[in-house]
Amino acid sequence: MDDCPDKAKIQCYGCSEFGHLRKECTKKGDDTRGTAMQEELLETRQTLQDTQQQLQRALYEIGQLREDLRVAKTQHEGWRAFTASINTDPYTILKMQGLHKSNLPVGILSITLRY
Repeated sequence: MDDCPDKAKIQCYGCSEFGHLRKECTKKGDDTRGTAMQEELLETRQTLQDTQQQLQRALYEIGQLREDLRVAKTQHEGWRAFTASINTDPYTILKMQGLHKSNLPVGILSITLRY
């Protein structure tokens, strides 16, 4: 950067003005602004890293939920195909699988029988 022909585009890390490097800065005693900017930059980077980690965890959990839904859908489609293929009422089917009303709360039985 010392040999750069166009120093007008270079920004000083000490005073944030353009045209010189920090080691050439005439405001060396006023280093508080540069330090504050560096601290703010570090905090912003840490926040970004935390957010990226949270996003990765959320994407992983979404993948797990998708897989759970896929398995549930496959099981549901298998159940529907099974019940459609036989000429038995739904209560008898539930009883054959041990899911009749003596084993389930009434609310679950009524939801199950709707299918």
